[in-house]
Amino acid sequence: MIKDYTLQNHIKRAWNAIICLVRIQWKYRRDFSLLGKTIRLAEKMILSKKIVWDDTDPFSKITISYISKNLQTAKAVRLLCRMGFGQDALTQLRVMFEALIDFGYMRVDKRRVKDYTDFDLYYKLKLGRKLDKHKIKVEQEKWEARQKELQTKWNKVKQRFTYQNPKGKEVVFSRWSGKDLRAMAEEIDLGKAYDYFYTYASGFVHSMAASANDYVLGREQDSVVVEVGASETMISEALHTNQAILLAILEIINNEYKVGFDEEIKKSSPKVNKNDITSEL
Repeated sequence: MIKDYTLQNHIKRAWNAIICLVRIQWKYRRDFSLLGKTIRLAEKMILSKKIVWDDTDPFSKITISYISKNLQTAKAVRLLCRMGFGQDALTQLRVMFEALIDFGYMRVDKRRVKDYTDFDLYYKLKLGRKLDKHKIKVEQEKWEARQKELQTKWNKVKQRFTYQNPKGKEVVFSRWSGKDLRAMAEEIDLGKAYDYFYTYASGFVHSMAASANDYVLGREQDSVVVEVGASETMISEALHTNQAILLAILEIINNEYKVGFDEEIKKSSPKVNKNDITSEL
């Protein structure tokens, strides 16, 4: 805890951090173990011969991309938790939860994959405009040619992603589906999970004032007591949520491709209700 920045307090804080990390490893060892098993299961699933990159099947590409990306994020969250940064892990879990909804939404109707990939043209166009606006060093001729190419492709599909506001101005949807994330979550039976977790995690992303409470412990005489560094705060919630989201993604893939990992998924952790991904939040 920061009081006065003296050598004695510096040593005390370092010692407290070490004790905290040891306590986290021991206290949540079962949670780390279960998450580790789920991560290994995901790695095993990636190598399954039933999941192949098929140029004639856009959903197969989405599947491989999503499992790879979210496996990486799951490992990052595990690492943050090991270091006692559970609060910071929430921002990554929010990204994973968005991916779960997008993936589940496309799985219900594979035709939606085209909307997902076509809308990416808009993101690329916006990035190119930012590069120009901020005068980031680019080869101007190549940049202009690329922007023109993207604009031509976007013009062919943009009618699917735009609407006119009350003032008659053409506006692009905020999401590729044309729906907000809450509506998408409802359609794939994750509405309650959205309410429990996503809104809370978004507070950390958008820096709500309450998200700073965990770092300021109060006063001691004339000093404000601040805790910065390793902490048990949100470790349990982050580990449970990480595993639940990753398992939900694996279940979608297992059911879609009949990979045959039903028992492995079932044994990976106690049954988690899909509408209660984080009961502790």
